[in-house]
Amino acid sequence: MRIDGNTHWYRLDRDALGRINRSVFAANLSRVPYQADGELWEREVLRNFLDGDRLTKIPDARKKRWVILKWLARRFAVDSRYSEAEVNAVLKHHHPDAATLRRELVGYRMLERKKGIYRRLPESEWKAF
Repeated sequence: MRIDGNTHWYRLDRDALGRINRSVFAANLSRVPYQADGELWEREVLRNFLDGDRLTKIPDARKKRWVILKWLARRFAVDSRYSEAEVNAVLKHHHPDAATLRRELVGYRMLERKKGIYRRLPESEWKAF
């Protein structure tokens, strides 16, 4: 700092700022919960709610539930047809409450049900929260 009458002039120590910057931002950035494109945040949600390929809990928050439902919906092929029993078998592989997950997938238009037959809709038709 340099004083010039009533004015105080400051000069930044660039080396010190560089060291502070490296120490603060060198932390594991994979723990950052949000990224502009959302991919990092979605990976964090999956990491928090999945134990291997088992869903530990159905998220209460709609944004997190959306991430989990997208992950589940991608377990079904777009061009295939499934009976309710087949849908339940796939969902029960990941979580015991297949009925809730099946209703959510239909509600978000990820799966369509007609006359007891289910099919996965294209992702462009999925209805976000």
